[in-house]
Amino acid sequence: MHEPFVPGPTLTALVVRPGPLVGTFHRAGVSGWYQLLRPLSRWSVDHLDVRVAVSEAAAATARAAFGGDYTVLWNGIDVEQFAGV
Repeated sequence: MHEPFVPGPTLTALVVRPGPLVGTFHRAGVSGWYQLLRPLSRWSVDHLDVRVAVSEAAAATARAAFGGDYTVLWNGIDVEQFAGV
């Protein structure tokens, strides 16, 4: 799930819990939304089976806001392939 506490399909999946859930975190840096939605966000993050961040900065932001452990898995883009474009 992309940013698991966003209302809509991702939040619904957390409530219904159809199977193991993996959440990906992309946000890095200070976020007013993370602070504003902290109670709901913390609940949703706690219900994930696996927490993944796309960078060390995104993992640090998520850890600071919600606690927990995050595995860093980089975005799957071959930068060298597009360097000359």
